[in-house]
Amino acid sequence: MSAKEVNYFWSTHYATLPFESIFESHPITIIRRRAAGNGAREEIIIHNYKTEPVDLTLSVQLDADFVDIIELKSSQDPEAKPVIEINPEECQHIFVYRANGICRKTIIQCESGAQIENKKISFNINIPAKEVWRTCLTIRPVWEDDIIEPEYLCKDLDENKIFLHKSLQEWLDRVPRLTGHCSILSRTYGHSLMDLAALRFYIAPGKKPVIAAGMPWYMALFGRDSLITSYQCCFIAPDIAFNTLRNLANLQGNEYNYFKDEEPGKILHELRFGEKTLLGKKPYSPYFGSADTCQLFLILLHEVFKWTGNKEFVNEFKGPALKALYWIDNFGDMDGDGYVEYKKRSKEGLDNHCWKDSGTSMIFSDSRLAEAPIATVEFQGYIYDAKIRLAELAEEVWDDPSFAEELRNQAKELKRRFNRDFWIEDRGGYFALGLDKNKEKIDSMTSNMGHLLWSGIVEDDRAGIIVKQLMSRDLYNGWGIRTLSSHDRGYNPIEYHNGTVWPLSLIHISEPTRPY
Repeated sequence: MSAKEVNYFWSTHYATLPFESIFESHPITIIRRRAAGNGAREEIIIHNYKTEPVDLTLSVQLDADFVDIIELKSSQDPEAKPVIEINPEECQHIFVYRANGICRKTIIQCESGAQIENKKISFNINIPAKEVWRTCLTIRPVWEDDIIEPEYLCKDLDENKIFLHKSLQEWLDRVPRLTGHCSILSRTYGHSLMDLAALRFYIAPGKKPVIAAGMPWYMALFGRDSLITSYQCCFIAPDIAFNTLRNLANLQGNEYNYFKDEEPGKILHELRFGEKTLLGKKPYSPYFGSADTCQLFLILLHEVFKWTGNKEFVNEFKGPALKALYWIDNFGDMDGDGYVEYKKRSKEGLDNHCWKDSGTSMIFSDSRLAEAPIATVEFQGYIYDAKIRLAELAEEVWDDPSFAEELRNQAKELKRRFNRDFWIEDRGGYFALGLDKNKEKIDSMTSNMGHLLWSGIVEDDRAGIIVKQLMSRDLYNGWGIRTLSSHDRGYNPIEYHNGTVWPLSLIHISEPTRPY
């Protein structure tokens, strides 16, 4: 009949038995309450609203496929089919997946009184008049040989209370609370906190939680997305930024590995633990196909210092910060022209190593694809911002004023050359999407140039021009800034990066455009 998402970890579904007429309601209703976290718990409740007892048979079908998210997205079949083990004494179904030396299990346990069959459990039920019957299933994943205990267990049931897990409650107690006369704002803030909490996950036992890129497809550590999210919530939850920086520093590149697009000092793009990755068929262990994560790493480190003043933490990350800076100046700048470029080396990697990482995003205004190495416009703005911020840390935390002066001079020179090399006078003036392998300006008009206002690399007399372009009818559609101008030949309002509106881009654009 209906479903209600109570919270990101809890949902309730309502159903009834079929009836002959749509104008009548069946007196038997079924409620399924599911709580997820390190596994799951499913409670099934049946209400008998009749004035007489009823006899029912409830059957629940069970299955598991263990499909890697990468396989699921590409419609690939898994390496093997799960084997089912039935343990009637413990009321358990155990789905076992074995392939290529990898073993994974899912244990589904029901309460006593059930009939156990292959992929099915059944209950023969007698419910007295006006009474309620209930049962509960527990789903436990098994990683290697470790049975992971779900956060929500059947023994914790309380039909009058939807509770928060202890770790979540502790986190909510630490973040600021918003009170005031505007209830809509308070509700929005509260909902946003829960959304943020929903993205927290653990990349390994004993580690602090980090922020995933998104649910459900990108429930993994992504360098760019995790860094940007951490930056945005630094003022309310700096612990997220602490954990993001620590995990990314621990996984920082330390060798040349073309399969993973890895280089010393580079900050990862993506980390996954699926079967294809564990077998070495996919490069996500981690994969390093981002050319802006080092800049964002440095920007976040400074932002943490700005909000917390924690010099001890910044000192802890001096080594990883200098490695990231070294990558920018040496490996990121592939040809010594002072700009960061990218070109994929991994056959399994991404064609484009910027936030527009789809294969067709780097196009000229006539829709021609640009050839790598490509220096996208926002990369250079991030470099400028990162060096200005790192200069402040060098001066205030590391007591190295000469290094700070060197960084500021580098940033100043970058700003001068950038405003010369990326600016296009046509169409009222705007910044190119980037430079291609021949240093030709990629002349499509895009939302990327809006990121430059966030970084501060734009000359003052051009900032207002950029804002005007972003708010023109070619780029602004009433909902947000298009990724590609409708005037450009490659424009398609439903293509991934060539006309759609991306909240990620709006985040970088909205705040710095306010003065204009």
